[in-house]
Amino acid sequence: MVKKLDNIDFESIEKISNIWLNSNLDAHDFIKRDYWINNLDKVKNMLPDSTIYVYYADNQIVGFAGLYEQYIAGIFITDNYRNKGIGRLILERLKTDYSVLNLHVYEKNEGATRFYTKHHFEIRSKEFEEDTQEYEYLMEWGSN
Repeated sequence: MVKKLDNIDFESIEKISNIWLNSNLDAHDFIKRDYWINNLDKVKNMLPDSTIYVYYADNQIVGFAGLYEQYIAGIFITDNYRNKGIGRLILERLKTDYSVLNLHVYEKNEGATRFYTKHHFEIRSKEFEEDTQEYEYLMEWGSN
């Protein structure tokens, strides 16, 4: 079940930030681990100001999407729940709540690029990210 998280408490922040960290470490082996570990506290501080959609399984948060306005900061799923359609369900919910969505995907993250392309996101530009020294695509979906 996908639900918009109305109350972001300490426990939710801890659970969500751990999913964020582990998902990024797994998906971005081309970026140094320290980059993700060093950004964990920053992410924890940003979560209360974000719009968070969560997916529950067995009364536990196993996936989430974080947004700033219509920008998707990412969709993250706990490892043993990946490739089960949860990301698709979260994205479908976002598409019902927003008329335009955009995000960045690392060029080397081919799985994520395929996922978003399959769901009708289009690459708008290719940019170089200084912090990671990697190229990323700005992708956009819109019903207008």
